[in-house]
Parts: sequence; C-alpha cells; structure tokens
Amino acid sequence: MAKQGRRHTSPGALQSIEWGHISEAEYLREEARMKELRGELLATTPAPAIQLRGLLDAWQLGDGVTRRELLAALFDHLHVSEGKIVGYTAR
Repeated sequence: MAKQGRRHTSPGALQSIEWGHISEAEYLREEARMKELRGELLATTPAPAIQLRGLLDAWQLGDGVTRRELLAALFDHLHVSEGKIVGYTAR
C-alpha cells in the first residue's frame, strides 16, 4: 500500500471499490452460485463424533485413519523390524 507517504494506484482502482463495479448479471450469477454452495453445505451431514475418554478409547474405537493420526501425533518415527515395532522416536 503506502510506502513512505507515497501511494500507488492502478487505473480503475477507485471504480473497483465503489458500488456498482460489477454488472447486475454478474451479481445475480454470483448470488446464485453462493446460494447453491450454501445449500450443498447445509445438506452435508457431518461425520458422527466418537466420544473419547483417553488414548486407549481412541485406539480401540478408532478406525485405521484415526489410529494412524494418533501414532503421528505421538511419534516422529516407529522403528519396525520383521513386521513388529521394535522402537520409537517420540515427538
């Protein structure tokens, strides 16, 4: 914006921030798009929340994604040998 008291303006800058800078047709298209998007967002059903009381609940009740997220939150690295966790690097 303004640097050391100087202002840089581009041609048409004032008109772009005044009312009426888009046509009525553009406004109506954007309004219809936003209404459609709002309807889609209202129609989506949020995923049910799992009530957790601790890490064990999170592990036992969670799916594979939840378990991977839990591991990622707790450890930087898991050291695996022959399919078994043999060590870890905590966060």
